[in-house]
Amino acid sequence: MGNSPKITTRTGAKAWDTIWRWTWFTKEQWQGEFRRQKEGTRRALASLLPKLGVRSILDCSCGLGWKTILLAEMGYDVEGCDGCGFAVRRASQLAREEGLDIRFFRSRWETLGRTCRRKYDCVYNDAFAWITTRRALSASAGGICAALKRGGKFIFQGAHQWSRDDDRERMIQQSLELEGRFEALPLHQKDGIRLTTIVTREKTADGILGNRIHVVDDHGAVRIEIASVLDACIWTWEDYTETLGRAGFRRLYSVKEKGVGPRPYILNVAEK
Repeated sequence: MGNSPKITTRTGAKAWDTIWRWTWFTKEQWQGEFRRQKEGTRRALASLLPKLGVRSILDCSCGLGWKTILLAEMGYDVEGCDGCGFAVRRASQLAREEGLDIRFFRSRWETLGRTCRRKYDCVYNDAFAWITTRRALSASAGGICAALKRGGKFIFQGAHQWSRDDDRERMIQQSLELEGRFEALPLHQKDGIRLTTIVTREKTADGILGNRIHVVDDHGAVRIEIASVLDACIWTWEDYTETLGRAGFRRLYSVKEKGVGPRPYILNVAEK
């Protein structure tokens, strides 16, 4: 019998580095589709942003730049940042390939006040609800506030003004049912490498633990790289109100916008 493949499991920032590297490897599969996949987000923001009167926007959870590109195509003065250096470099490349000149930079949320170089009318973050500790939530809120102009808006998702503390279990279950417990992504082959990706999701007390299992056949040598990420669902509306208030935001409210499908797209808006 042959040797068993080497298995590596990564969490936290290293997990995202793994996810973005292999997502970029499969770029031919999604480059023509990412606008359609993000259409719900685009529609909701296209409805909300004109009401807020913003022009300059920082997408501070940009990943490979999909949302940043959509915002630029909507006519906004937009920049993107992410904690993963690989994602930031590839986001810049993708934007150029799509005919756009967008500045991307690497930064953690808590350090935005030192790294962003400018102040924005709006900061958008679609992963703020995934923060797992109160200390990190507070530090991230402070960094985001520091990147905004006076009167600037912070847009994010998570618990909203119509939610209750006891909604958490229902929200976790709904998210799991929507995304599914298992998902097999299409096989991708390039440059002598065959990639098979299987996604598993399981409910935890704090949210959904997702495992992306990358089975890599590199010219006959097989290894398995697992990226494990917790999509947390632990914060309440009261948590957001208290934390953002201490960070310097003076008002927090929720809005319902139309995305794709019958359910409203709920976004939270914090005003500095």
